[in-house]
Formats: sequence, structure tokens, C-alpha cells
Amino acid sequence: MELKMQRNLCGCHHPYARVDLVWASTIGDDDSGSERTLLVDRHISLRAHESDVSAAEHELKVMCYLAGVQLEQGYTQHRHLVRLHGHFQHQGTLHVLTEYCHHGTLMMLMEVDSALHQMRQPRLPHFADVNALRSCTTQICTGVAHLHRHGVAHLDLAIENIFIDEEGVFKVGDFRFAKYVSTFNKPSGLSQPLRDAYAAPETHFGFEIDLLKADAWSVGVILFMLWTRQIPFEETTHDDPKFVALRVAGLRAFLHQLNSAKHPYVVPEDVLLVLEGFLSCDPKDRKTVIESLELHPWLCGDHDRIAPAPDSTSASTAADPAPVSSPIEQFSV
Repeated sequence: MELKMQRNLCGCHHPYARVDLVWASTIGDDDSGSERTLLVDRHISLRAHESDVSAAEHELKVMCYLAGVQLEQGYTQHRHLVRLHGHFQHQGTLHVLTEYCHHGTLMMLMEVDSALHQMRQPRLPHFADVNALRSCTTQICTGVAHLHRHGVAHLDLAIENIFIDEEGVFKVGDFRFAKYVSTFNKPSGLSQPLRDAYAAPETHFGFEIDLLKADAWSVGVILFMLWTRQIPFEETTHDDPKFVALRVAGLRAFLHQLNSAKHPYVVPEDVLLVLEGFLSCDPKDRKTVIESLELHPWLCGDHDRIAPAPDSTSASTAADPAPVSSPIEQFSV
């Protein structure tokens, strides 16, 4: 494979790390000519700070694990996760090649769509109507559910980490902070929430918690923003009056308070049911992403259905398993 840089994507020239868009050329076995594919090349010098190198290596291991799971089952990599194309070390630099998502992030698309709406221009097709928004919702949930079914909590779910490819397929990406909790979903500690606006309430206390349900809360925040174009709160503590309003009054009353003549929106009943499941302040009452896909026909529809979650994914009902090493750490990079 031959790589040719097209442009820098990170907007900077860091001495140790950068992100480039590259053309990857491969020669066919029959010498019929080369095929070129646009890929993202994330590379970091192994001389960079140890924590930065460790984070890059950890993300690569997570992606190798997820890609390996699919290959073992006879499938290609999951269409709703950013796909790994390869990795290598060259002259003391680690290169990780992933697919290029032409439309950028969900945050970028929402900003463009909001600008079009303010100018009374047609909205982007991804957000044109209820069916389009439903498809976005389903794709995001399906990608996260795939992670959870294989024992991986993302822990940094946000509109900045949902990517959209050239065909309009939504993909979960950026696995730097992902953690293996096993298919038994062992409660785990979290030193601090990564993004206050997306953090589940229980992440602030430093206890061992259900990280998959913490992810579910973050998905709820993403979907709330997708359907209302508003950030529900700045942080999930009693210092935030909006969060207090949600906790005291419930989601429906909270939405009614946020709605206004200046920023009107209509959230369908099916969406309200999904949001209520994700944005339950008590994690014991919160639905997991897998449960929501199973419970809500509207959410799953006729495509992207997943098999029922195995009993072992429930920490509350499964027998306490023996400690197991993370398969993620078994990959060497």
C-alpha cells in the first residue's frame, strides 16, 4: 500500500502528532491497475508524552478487538462504527489508518443544518423529516449497542464523536477512552466524567458504576440534542438548574419548559418514550441501549435489528464471573 497525503485535517502541525487525509493506493493481484481510497492517517511519534502514546495505542487496541470480533463471526467491520483499515510503525511513528467520513461529525452537520434553517433554506436530508431523524437515531443506537454487546463501554459519546460517511451512514468513533467491562458488564470505576454535558449523574461520585448505563445516558443527551437542537444542561449536578428541573419534574415537563415560541419543536411520542428510558436519573431505572432497541419497534423498525442481548449482559441478574483479562490488552501494537 502506498500513501500520499492530500491535506492536514487537524489544523495544526504538532511536532509529535497529527491527523492527515491520505490517498491509499493498492495494486491488484492481476496487475490490472491500482485502486485509490481516501483514508484518515492518525500518527503519533513514539517520542511523544507517554500518556499520549498510551492513549493512541489503547484506541488502536480497541479497534483491533472490535474488528477481530467481526472477522471471527464471518462479517466485515460493523457499518455503524468507524472502520479500521490498518496500522504500522515507520521511523518511530505509529500510523493508524481509518475510514474517511466525508460529512464530518454530527456536530458539524447540525451546525450547517441550523444555519440553513435560519436562512429558510431546505434542511439537510439527514434531518429533513421525522423518518430521516428516526434513521439517524436508529443508526447511532445500533452502533453503540454493538459496542455494548461485545463488552465495550465508549465513555466519550457526544455529537463530536458521531461521524457520517459519504453515503450518509452514521458511525460511532473515537475510542480513546473506551473500557472493556466484559459481556457480564462488571461495574467499574470512573475517575471523572469526560464531558460534563453528557455525563450520567452517577459518574460524579467516584463509585463503581454500570458504565453501559452511563453510555446510555450520553446517548439520551445526543438524541435530545438531535430532536430539539438544544443542549439540555451544562452538567448533571445540583448546581445546574436545568438538571434539577429534569430530576424534579420529569422529562416531559422539562421539555415543555424548554419549548418556546422562538425555538419551537415537536418531539414525537415514540421519541419521548426512548428519551425517558435513557434520561432516567436513577441508573437502576435507566434502559440500556440494547434494551431500548429490543423494546421499541419504532426505534428498530425493519432494519438494523439486533439479536436479543444474552443474559450475561445484565450485571444484576448474572452470577458474578471470575475475573478475566481484557481481550483488548492482548493486542500488541
